[in-house]
Amino acid sequence: YRPFDKAKAIWSYFIESGEFTYDVQTDDATGSDALTHFLLVGKRGFCAQFASAMAVMVRSEGIPARVAVGFTPGTKQGSYRSITTRDAHAWVEVYLGKEFGWVVFDPTPLAGGRGITPEYLQQQTSSSSSNVDPTTEPSPEPSAAPTSAPLPEDEQPDQPDTVQDQQVGLATAPGWARWSTVVVVLLAAAATGLGVMVARRTSQLRKEITRRELDEADQRLSAVGRWLPLAAAGGWLVSLGLLGWIVSWWLALLLMLVAGVASAPLVWRTVSRNRRLHELTVNRAQAPHAAWRELLDECADRGYPVGRAETVRETARKLADRFNLDTEGRAHLRVVVSTLERSWYGPQPEVDAEFVAAFEGLREAIHRNAPLALKDRIMPGSVVKR
Repeated sequence: YRPFDKAKAIWSYFIESGEFTYDVQTDDATGSDALTHFLLVGKRGFCAQFASAMAVMVRSEGIPARVAVGFTPGTKQGSYRSITTRDAHAWVEVYLGKEFGWVVFDPTPLAGGRGITPEYLQQQTSSSSSNVDPTTEPSPEPSAAPTSAPLPEDEQPDQPDTVQDQQVGLATAPGWARWSTVVVVLLAAAATGLGVMVARRTSQLRKEITRRELDEADQRLSAVGRWLPLAAAGGWLVSLGLLGWIVSWWLALLLMLVAGVASAPLVWRTVSRNRRLHELTVNRAQAPHAAWRELLDECADRGYPVGRAETVRETARKLADRFNLDTEGRAHLRVVVSTLERSWYGPQPEVDAEFVAAFEGLREAIHRNAPLALKDRIMPGSVVKR
């Protein structure tokens, strides 16, 4: 007889003979051999006794066997199943070679629909008697070998769950996990939308700065805009992590790692740009340096790195031709270049409001006449080629 037939015969002795009873309250063995007393005299016990007894009997036939510990399917409560510590259970796993691996045999005669008979054992017992006849033709080995505790499907309570059925999705995740994911996604979306609106508003403020002075609220708005892209990126990163964690912790780490590396150049460039534009808006003493650094990065993003030996006027002339600036853009560029030269080489301690408005107009002209491709937005040259 093959190993499966031997293991099945031992399992049938516990399940089909009708002589054994599941009971968590058992008397002490009257003899010196507790296993013999359980098998031949008492025939009453709990899951650990049934599992250990079958494991010993299977091993006595030279077949590897082990006792596994887990839970029964519990009880059905509406659209879900309730599993508590009262459903703790033990069963046997028999090794049937590399082809099938460890196969589940549960020798405990559970009542109330809590017991699970795998399909490969149902096919064997549907036409057999309560006692196995060792002279009958050996039964075929099982077509599938479950390697974990038998868990039922709602539609087929007598079938073990597959690996796919055991995986957890968003709909079956704990309530706090679902709500946390939704809240973080909403916060990330809000930060993203707010960042776009603040960027547009501060851009308009810089263009209007020659007509009115910035008040305290405008300055605070510009300060907040520096960090909104970082907050939005962090929110989306945490959202991906929560979604991945619902499936498994390693998927969460993988998603966060990949997304973090992929988005880092864009986030870094956006935060740097907003920081410089904030200095340009509220700190006139640092405005020339901030504007020049931002102009160099705009060129690098478009594949035109400026050499260190080039003067401001040389850079401006090449920039105007390279980016095909229109008349308005060239006018803004002349104001920017003249102001930079005066601030660097003259006694003027800080720049006036016209420089701020001209630089904002120059940025818009560059974006209008030399727009960035999508890949250059995601992987800006000023960051990845630095």
